[in-house]
Amino acid sequence: MPLTRAQAISAREHVVRTVLGQPDDSPVPLALARADIESIIDLVVLDDTQLDELAIVDDTGDEQSLSRGHVGMLKAFSAYVAYRASGDHPIGDDWLSVTRDDYDDFRIGPVYFSIRSGLGVTATRAFANPNTIARSARDPLAEFKKGIKRDPSLFPTLKDEKQWDTWRRSTVALARAQDVDDVLNPTYRPSDAEQTLAVVH
Repeated sequence: MPLTRAQAISAREHVVRTVLGQPDDSPVPLALARADIESIIDLVVLDDTQLDELAIVDDTGDEQSLSRGHVGMLKAFSAYVAYRASGDHPIGDDWLSVTRDDYDDFRIGPVYFSIRSGLGVTATRAFANPNTIARSARDPLAEFKKGIKRDPSLFPTLKDEKQWDTWRRSTVALARAQDVDDVLNPTYRPSDAEQTLAVVH
């Protein structure tokens, strides 16, 4: 079941305060509020460029970008969400179960270092468990079906043009969580293996 708006806002507060350990008056929640990032969905759909652009206004009225440390923290959390979504234990709607220890273990572990090296989430799962490489090569359809629960009924329906921004954020977040967000990228070109998978499926 999709999160209600209230649940999504509560999830964002839990992530910022508890998981990231940021008090309400620190730069991270202030920058998110300034950018109207109210819910967890608003947060997890931000890409690296958008995270780099987050800023606050200082006491003199000047705009100040978030520190590298704060931006890095948010990027690590984004990678953690993607990692969870790509495996057997996606967060789903259970955001309040995410702990600081879970996040810290991820960002100091080998998987995140591999992601930072440009290997991506899928490759880092193979890195963490080399046996997945052989399985993936043997049966990509089985690998696609495994792990992530894909449910098209979870995607919201756009009923009013006024709700476009909210609908778009929710749709992108759900597509990323279900690892099907490539369909939203007009410049994406599937590999030969992916085209074969689409025909077989």
